[in-house]
Amino acid sequence: MECFIVNGSDIATDLSSLVLRDDEAKHCARALRIRVGEQILATDLSGNCYKATLEAIDDLGKHGYEVRASIEEVLPRHNEPTLNVLLIQAVLHTSAKFEEIIERCCEIGVSGFTPISTTRVERPAIKADRIEKILRASCKQAQRAVKPIFAELSEFETALNAAVTDNRFIVLLHEAAPLEHSLNAVLTTRPSSHIALVVGPEGGFTEEEVSLARETYGAHIASMGTRRLRAETAAITAVAITLGFDR
Repeated sequence: MECFIVNGSDIATDLSSLVLRDDEAKHCARALRIRVGEQILATDLSGNCYKATLEAIDDLGKHGYEVRASIEEVLPRHNEPTLNVLLIQAVLHTSAKFEEIIERCCEIGVSGFTPISTTRVERPAIKADRIEKILRASCKQAQRAVKPIFAELSEFETALNAAVTDNRFIVLLHEAAPLEHSLNAVLTTRPSSHIALVVGPEGGFTEEEVSLARETYGAHIASMGTRRLRAETAAITAVAITLGFDR
């Protein structure tokens, strides 16, 4: 079943129907050629998905399309995990690799992202408009009811302090962590469903940053094994492992 994004203002107050407009309507009517009578899924990105049946497709000429559907079922928090995972991710030198992390981790189920600048971050630049498009597309792909929050760029300490304030269980990935402190082992000790995963840039964190995270902010330092992973591989794998604990 294909998933589309519906504006909250285009959902009937009695939850009986919805309307797709603009690019979403065009994608439905033209690209996918979904017909009247077929079912779709629509997400408002704010907490609900809606299973609906197409009732009408109106060709508005140069103004595009309008797709109307009757709502059959409301699905609160559809495909949202019970674990709330915040990815605190250092900005990478290559924008495409950083954006891949956002895309894949959104699909897997991350609840929020905080980009950070660290000692080894070379160019802390983020294309906010592009990130927004990636998040919306990833939510459609994964049929998620909630779009993850993407915070403003923060300093390393600022992000960790915010995680402490939110009472998150903080886990920092570090290639020099003892193997017995694997991510799996560390996660089994978590007292909370709110987790912050902290992943460094190319080159990883400095020893000073690791010590600061552990001693000042109570971070648990975790290993991803003996193989040295790229930053984007480490982030995506860590999120997948963490959300594997979602039960």
